[in-house]
This record gives sequence, structure tokens and C-alpha cells, in this order.
Amino acid sequence: MRTSWLLIPMLLLASVACEGAGDEVLYSVGDSLGIQVVTVDARHQSGAFSVDAEPEWVIGYEDDVTFHGVEDAVLLGNGKLAVADRSQQQVIVIHPESGEVERWGGPGDGPEEFRGLARVFDLGGERVGAYDRLRARFVVLEDGTFQEVTSLPRIAETQDPPLLELLPAQGWDVMYLAARAGLPGSPEEGAHRGSGPVVRLHSSGQVDTITTIPGNTTFAAQGAAGAVPFGATTLLAAGRDGLWIGDTAHEEVSLFRESSQPLTVARWVADGSRELTEERVAALWDALEADVPEEQRAMVGQLREATPVPATVPAFGAIHTSPSGALWIGSAVPPEVQMLQVPPPSQDWLVIDFEREEVARGTTPEGFRLLQVTGDQVVGVQVDALGVEAIAAYRLLWQNGS
Repeated sequence: MRTSWLLIPMLLLASVACEGAGDEVLYSVGDSLGIQVVTVDARHQSGAFSVDAEPEWVIGYEDDVTFHGVEDAVLLGNGKLAVADRSQQQVIVIHPESGEVERWGGPGDGPEEFRGLARVFDLGGERVGAYDRLRARFVVLEDGTFQEVTSLPRIAETQDPPLLELLPAQGWDVMYLAARAGLPGSPEEGAHRGSGPVVRLHSSGQVDTITTIPGNTTFAAQGAAGAVPFGATTLLAAGRDGLWIGDTAHEEVSLFRESSQPLTVARWVADGSRELTEERVAALWDALEADVPEEQRAMVGQLREATPVPATVPAFGAIHTSPSGALWIGSAVPPEVQMLQVPPPSQDWLVIDFEREEVARGTTPEGFRLLQVTGDQVVGVQVDALGVEAIAAYRLLWQNGS
């Protein structure tokens, strides 16, 4: 369990400054037409977290199991690790202590095969959920077999498979589905988004429309901004209290549960300018040109001239939730990571704990892509200098603010 860290009082709409923060309000809460609005000033250090210099465990570099394109990974309640591996189209389950390895699936269109394995979920006990995006299927795995298969409906009158999020507090009885991104995008804004609502799918087959994306009428799947460098996208993360949705063009995410009106809107004020300068854009394209043979650089130059770019960089690059309901907001990831297939840089995180009325900041290591927050660990993909992937877990260390 984590240790106590700085308590930030929850303030009303007519809030006053937190003690020791001068005239700055670090955390405030108000009400707008029944919607709770939480505003955080991320420019100041309050509570903080760090991770150990070395991971508690690493699986994949020197073990019998290797990974070649990790889409997702989750540490299960039974202590095992479930990984969705793209190149092998398998759910790989490993016990970190014993090294025991189980493999489910393989590439193909058979009843126990995957074609677009994208997510894994902890369904409790020995059950693991897996989402096949291309085949639009959700399967329940247990005892080495495919126990249940649910075909997911197409939504928003599109033939694209949906993007799935699961609400852990309700087992897999309720899933959230959203339309995937599609072309064309929004070149005038440097965005890459597709249209569609967010819906809830019940195990009974009932489908409820929840919302369109707050603030606009489009939706984009995570990672969809890759075709437009620095482009905005829309991220979502299911948690204990509902589904968080955020448009990376803005410092804001919203929590939905059962209706089109959000329960909570979280906003933050961050350090520095988000202006996308000509120098930054030039640095990206120079790096891309340097990585291709000279005879192909003219083609890169043509692409450079034709590709739209936004006026600002994304406000954030990832959202996750912890078991306690805390919201983790990660800084934007440079487009070089996806376009050049290089290890990600260290990532800054803003953590908002609504139950404790606290806020903290911290950083995860270079080369680490966070996939899951547990009670006292962060779990994710660790990429070395050669691009080799492993799964690592780092222990979280919490400190009080000054």
C-alpha cells in the first residue's frame, strides 16, 4: 500500500488558495448544471511519486518467452501476467515468480484464433478477457480454452471494428464501444479522427448510446494520430467509476457512466507553451529523412510538403485509472516514437485522486510505456536501445509535498 502524501483540500467554486501555495489554487471543485468540475494547477509541485531505479521484475529479455509487438499487458489478481502479442496473435500468460508460461490462440480465423488481438482484461479468478479488433470479438479464456465468444456490434453505421473498453467494477457485463478512427481526418487542425458515438454493450445484448465525444462530434481511437504528426486524437480509459474520455487538443477529460451528460469534468493548467514551432516540425522531418536511403528522400520531401500539422502539440498522450479510481494523465509522446520505432522518452504524469482530494506529479522511466497502474506498481512495456520489448513492473514510491 502507498504511504500518505500531501492532502489538498477540495475547494468550492468560490475557492481560496491552498496553504503554502501563495495565491495559487492547486485543486478546486465546482458545479456546472449538475456536472462536477475539478480544476488542477499542474504548474506547482504538491504530492509526488517516483519509481525505483530498477524494476521489481522484467519478463522477456532473457526468458524463454519473447515478445514481438506488445499491444497490451495486465497483471492479474492471481499474480500472473497476461500479454496481448501482436506478431504471434497470442494471449501469453506468465507467472512472474515461477516462470510458467501458457499460450492461447494463434494467427487465423478459426474459433480459437486471433487476427487483430488488441487488448487483454482481468476478469477475476483464472479468467482472462481478450479483444480481437479486426474480428470484432470479445472472448473469455480459462483453463487453456476459449470459454465464451461475444460478437461485438458495428456502430455508427461503419464497417470498421469498434474500439473496446471494459468497466472492471462490473466484470464484463458492461463494455464500452466506440467507433474507430477513419480517413479523412481534419487537416485544418492536424487531426485524424473518425465519426461515431460511444455506446455501452450489456451481456444481454442491449446497447445504450452514451455520448458523442465532448466538445466535438468525432471520435478517434488511441494511436490514430500517427498519420498526422503532432495530431490530436481522443483517448479513453475505463475505471471504477465509469469511462473517462479526453480530446488531446485540450487540457480536459470527462467521466461518463450511464448518460450523455458527464459526471465529472477534470481540467488542468500546465507548464509552458504548447505552440508547435517550425523548428520542431523541421527536426521531425530531418530525422525521418536521415533514416531512409538517399534515393527515397525526395519522396519524404513530398510527404513533408503535403502533410498538415496543427498549431499546438497534444495536451496529453495517455490516460489510465488506478484501482482506487485515481486518474493518471500522461504527457504527450513525440511522433518520432511511432514513426521511427524508437524507445519512448520518460513520461511526466499528473495524478488526480478524487476520493482523497489529492493531486500528485511524477515521471516514469525512459523506454517505458505504461499500460497498468496497480495499488503499488506501474506495469508496462520496457523497450531497450535495440527495440527489443519486455514487460516490466516498477514499484511506486509516494512522497509528501513541501
